[in-house]
Amino acid sequence: KQWYQRRVRVLQNQASVGLKKISDLLGRAIPANSWVKVTVNLSTFPGVTSGMVLNGLWIQDQAGSAQSKIYLDGFDYYSSSSSSGSLSTTTTTTTGTKPASTSTTTTTGQGSSTTTTTTTGTKPASTSTTGTPSTGTATSTTGSGTTPGVSSTIYDDSLNSAWQDWGWAGRNLANTSPVHGGSRSISFDASFYGGLYFYCPGGLDPSKSSGVSFWLNGGSSGGQTVKARLVKLVGGNSVPQTDDIPLNTLCSGYNTLPANTWVSCTLSFTSSSQTSDGIQIMDTKGASQPTLYVDDIKVLAK
Repeated sequence: KQWYQRRVRVLQNQASVGLKKISDLLGRAIPANSWVKVTVNLSTFPGVTSGMVLNGLWIQDQAGSAQSKIYLDGFDYYSSSSSSGSLSTTTTTTTGTKPASTSTTTTTGQGSSTTTTTTTGTKPASTSTTGTPSTGTATSTTGSGTTPGVSSTIYDDSLNSAWQDWGWAGRNLANTSPVHGGSRSISFDASFYGGLYFYCPGGLDPSKSSGVSFWLNGGSSGGQTVKARLVKLVGGNSVPQTDDIPLNTLCSGYNTLPANTWVSCTLSFTSSSQTSDGIQIMDTKGASQPTLYVDDIKVLAK
């Protein structure tokens, strides 16, 4: 298979400011059994302006279906000769709990100073991760496939067939303990801005739905903090349709997740005209956190 469909996205504070197909950057498809150099020229992204501080880079699937694995190596930051002023760079490598299959390059800086951070780590072999940008395979979904928008289930032992797993964190959608209901839950490595992202091509109908509910558990350690938001896919970008709702608003006043306890959380639409087609639950610390658990994700009927 030679036509791998991937795209690269640049971020500012986790919000997308530009998106390019890798095939467009290369001028051709990604070839089989060959290394090709991909150059991401920030000046060609319409959302990137002079002086903007960018602090994220995503490389992700765009096909929405199973693809063969691809390989990446040699991430480097460079300044073009057309840039004004000199540019100094510092590279730091940190080992943490982020899965080895996921690499995040973060660039921060203003004016003539830039810092590039690459985070790598090792995920336990028992954790099953599918649908991540590095594997390039979409998660196989099962479920009853009810129409989204009217008290439908997003996740209950498995992902509803109307929804797709677009997450970018280490996760296992068939975790056996702890569970809130049934026999399975989602284990989630909410570290280094990792996130769960469930996308529904049919979208949510705010005239019939009031929001999304789910349950969180801090596991044996507890102490994690996350945020959540509803998003809508617009031109390949996941555009927030709600503010980033902090944990103490989502989950009955909890500032951090308690250990070995399930807490009920609700993410509500803020207006009846609001539309969305996805939910994201993500880390807020940018550092290592213990594994947490998610279960019984449902769309709430009005």
